Amino acid sequence: MKFTMWKAKLSILVLGSSTSILALPQPQPPWLGKYIAHSFTLEDRNIFAPFSKLELGDLISNEGYTAEVKWVHKFRGIQRNDLVAKVFRPHTTVTADYVCDEIEALKQIGEFHAAGIYDGSMVIIMDKKPGGILQNTKQYEQAAPSDQSRLRSEAEKKYCEKVAKIAIDKKAYHVDNNSGNYLVQFDEMTDTIRSVEVVDWGLARIVNEPVPKEEEVYQYCMDQ
Repeated sequence: MKFTMWKAKLSILVLGSSTSILALPQPQPPWLGKYIAHSFTLEDRNIFAPFSKLELGDLISNEGYTAEVKWVHKFRGIQRNDLVAKVFRPHTTVTADYVCDEIEALKQIGEFHAAGIYDGSMVIIMDKKPGGILQNTKQYEQAAPSDQSRLRSEAEKKYCEKVAKIAIDKKAYHVDNNSGNYLVQFDEMTDTIRSVEVVDWGLARIVNEPVPKEEEVYQYCMDQ
């Protein structure tokens, strides 16, 4: 996704009269487990059977390189307004294993509904989340540069709060901290961010026992 911002811990070493700045990797905490992954098997081919009685609606987002998101108009022949479809672009190198990894993560957090083939593309049906990408909101677009910086900071804090809560409740840690992977909602007619919803679970890791405190997960998220 675009608008990715990388941050690193910096260590300053003074050697004689010279000073050098080295970026040191942050140590991983013991609660951060392996990536949620799933090896594609012959049985999984049933997951990717062609959908029947599925109708997709308008495009919501096409900012990702590997996939786009659309509204689900009908699912299993029933009209819905609570689901979205992640449609993987057929021209990319996305594999069934990669899609299954996201399916496993969505199952773990309780947001998965189905997967299959639609119009030649692999598709995941999942919960619809409210809000929009921060940089696409009118509040952000109309803000002065200093206020845009404040909004980015506030959104990241709320994102990490949500990531920490999911990590504790669902034992899954959302790895990819960038503003394209969460949706913000504002208080009506203001530029105050009310809530953040986490999306795009293509990268996720298991939370090991003993489960840490939310504050610890929050701080780790903020440091990434």
